[in-house]
Amino acid sequence: MSYSYFHTPQFLSTTLHIMTCFEIPVHILGVYMILAKTPEAMKSVKWSMFNMHFWCMSLDLTISLLITPLILFPTISGYPMGLLEWFGVDVPTQIYFAVSLFAGVVGIAVLGIFENRFYVLMADNTIWKYIRIPFFVINYLACLLFFMPPYLDIPNQDMKLSEHSSEPLPSWITYGPVFVLTIDATYSFASVFIITITIVIEILFFIFSLKIYMKCLAKKMTLSKTTLKMQHKFLNAIHAQMFTPLIILIAPLIYVACSIGFQIFNQAATNISFILISLHGLASTIIMLLIHKPYRDACISLFRFKAHFRTTSVLESRRPSFVSHVAITA
Repeated sequence: MSYSYFHTPQFLSTTLHIMTCFEIPVHILGVYMILAKTPEAMKSVKWSMFNMHFWCMSLDLTISLLITPLILFPTISGYPMGLLEWFGVDVPTQIYFAVSLFAGVVGIAVLGIFENRFYVLMADNTIWKYIRIPFFVINYLACLLFFMPPYLDIPNQDMKLSEHSSEPLPSWITYGPVFVLTIDATYSFASVFIITITIVIEILFFIFSLKIYMKCLAKKMTLSKTTLKMQHKFLNAIHAQMFTPLIILIAPLIYVACSIGFQIFNQAATNISFILISLHGLASTIIMLLIHKPYRDACISLFRFKAHFRTTSVLESRRPSFVSHVAITA
């Protein structure tokens, strides 16, 4: 099999590090908009949005900068090339951190957005007021512990990856410090599947509860048409912000599943899949800034001000100095 530049660790690390240069300023802009430009009408959801933005940003930077993982599917193995490796953080800890962040904490942050709407609109004066904090504590504990079985089942690293391959491996694989997470992926996939399904079910519960509640309000005319329309508009914006970035994840996750299930080795496709996965947080931030009108208007005003300032500076630099003209005339 012939290998191109797209198969190499250099392609993956270079692309992810270039993306980091774009991700950091966009994420910082997102933080500024949430903290400084969230209007009073969105105050109840401000910290839930900040929490989700923080964890999506953390996931982006973990993949593209802190770990930069070269994963060798269909084997569950690879090696990190990021900052944590340079600082001497051991590979199992990096894996545990990345998987917990990707499969658990980001999902809980998304769950928090819908739970916040559920609590504010429906459950402020119900028993849920006292249950919600233990509910999130249990969820976060599950996110921290769900990957413990695979972590404790990490095999002896004395094995050679080449012994498990039916064809010669390229030098950039055999030369690298390849870490094998597992020989049998059952524990790993079962753990990730259980936590993912649990979070998805919880999110769907809040989404359907909100939909039913809004329909009941519309029938009973409890709220004015204007208020009801604003609530619908905001929920639609939240749905777009949550689910549009997930489209980016569909193709790479399908490839990963097929690669492992059918024992397909294509390092170029694996590298591109992880590049797409690392775009998730960036896409979420951009959509947040565009879909919510207060943030969109603030961004437009900010960039208009910068453009006006630059234009004014250029015109001032080209304008002849009155003082200098007087001095020359004299």
